Amino acid sequence: VEEFDISFLGANGFHGEIGLANRSKTMIGTKRVMFERCAKAVGLIEGRKFGIEQNQVFAEFGPKLAIITDETAREACDITKIEQTGSKILIC
Repeated sequence: VEEFDISFLGANGFHGEIGLANRSKTMIGTKRVMFERCAKAVGLIEGRKFGIEQNQVFAEFGPKLAIITDETAREACDITKIEQTGSKILIC
C-alpha cells in the first residue's frame, strides 16, 4: 500500500476532543487509510463544523494533524483544547 508525505482531509465534524469525524461509514475507511498512511495530515475544515459532533473518527488530534479553518471556529468551540493535543490550527 502506498504511503504519502501529506494528505488533505475534509470532515463533517469532530468527535469531542478526539479527532476529525464523519457520520457516513462509507467514507471512514478511505479517510482512515489516508490518515494512517501519511506522514502529515491537514484537515480543511469550515469553522462552523467545529460545533458539529460526529461519531465515526478517522483522524486523531495530535502533532500529525494540522487544521486550516476560518474565524468562525473560535465561536464554535475552545480551539485551545485541540491545540493542547499538539495539533496546529491555522485560522484564515
